[in-house]
Amino acid sequence: MTYGQLRSLVQVRAETILETLTQQQFLHPHRAIGAVLRETLPQLGASVKDGATVMDRLGLDPEIAVGRLRRTEITQLSRALHRQARHGSDNPD
Repeated sequence: MTYGQLRSLVQVRAETILETLTQQQFLHPHRAIGAVLRETLPQLGASVKDGATVMDRLGLDPEIAVGRLRRTEITQLSRALHRQARHGSDNPD
């Protein structure tokens, strides 16, 4: 297996993040978005630190209920998380 194939298997995808956040929005609309990200990002292979960075950059309150976010906000959040996770994996600490 080549490096590119391996990377595509473990890479966080924006669509996967969007699907997960949409599912959480439907199943647990009263949970805080910060708590949802802390729980789901490690399962998706992304860092919780990336989630905090993106939420701060987008100006999202981590205590707002995930059910209160609009579809456009969730899409923007998932794409920003994807970019942040990709940027972080390209430059390891």
